[in-house]
Amino acid sequence: MNRLSCIFVVVALAVAGAAFAGGSDVQEFTVKVAGNYSPAEITVTEGTPVRINFIRESAANCGGKVVFPELGFERDLPAGKTTIVEFLPKKSGALSFTCGMGMMKGSIVVNNN
Repeated sequence: MNRLSCIFVVVALAVAGAAFAGGSDVQEFTVKVAGNYSPAEITVTEGTPVRINFIRESAANCGGKVVFPELGFERDLPAGKTTIVEFLPKKSGALSFTCGMGMMKGSIVVNNN
């Protein structure tokens, strides 16, 4: 096998591994932001990556930011756009998320299996 063939095989394996890692093992949800969160509660499994697609439908509410206090981060939610939030739930229990003003509330229930 020549050097170019070896490089191709290494790159192909890396791409296949990345595709497998991000494949069906991701728990994916869509949350609409329009005066409240819909759905306002999501149930996930501990140890499996989570992807939440936040869709803020209008700028006419206080949903310009989503805050995850227990996870220690926040994301801006521009109106008319989808914002993806990803994290790995490491322990069972409840995680809250709110708007920047704390008026809109949601929760993520993490089960251990």
